[in-house]
Amino acid sequence: MLERHQEVNSHLRALAESVTRHVRDRRISS
Repeated sequence: MLERHQEVNSHLRALAESVTRHVRDRRISS
């Protein structure tokens, strides 16, 4: 159960990172 929580946490972190990168790129573009 703990391992699964760690896996989900790392997945969410990667997702949030890609989202923030996308937003940052959009800001620089405009």
